[in-house]
Amino acid sequence: MAKREVLQRQAEMMFIELGYTAKAIADTISVTEKTIGSWRAKGSWDKRRDELLASPHKLRELFIQEMRSIADGNKPSFDADAISKISKVAESFKGKVTPQIVLTVIKMLDDWLADTNPQLANQNLDAHRKFLIHIINTIG
Repeated sequence: MAKREVLQRQAEMMFIELGYTAKAIADTISVTEKTIGSWRAKGSWDKRRDELLASPHKLRELFIQEMRSIADGNKPSFDADAISKISKVAESFKGKVTPQIVLTVIKMLDDWLADTNPQLANQNLDAHRKFLIHIINTIG
């Protein structure tokens, strides 16, 4: 795999899954922001990032934030019936593995592989991305 392709795949994961800005990615992997912008447009990174952010695990985080805000004495941002429904939804997530946990473990594995066997790490990036998408679609 060419160095440019490896950088592009790394940048893609940093943008979509880790939430880095184009500038932060450019600084990290030593390419221009214009290059990141080009890769971003060609790969539909924004759409894919939005899909990840709209996954059920992200919604769970929002529900928990609302409950914490209410517990802290703040007025609810929606009615009591909606809060009751949110509580039930949040409870249904209890004890489940979230895509964020899977992403964290995959990142740890990729970092370890990059240190021990960089070629194998690069070969597995695509499989890891597909597995994460599978997890989001299955248990999201």
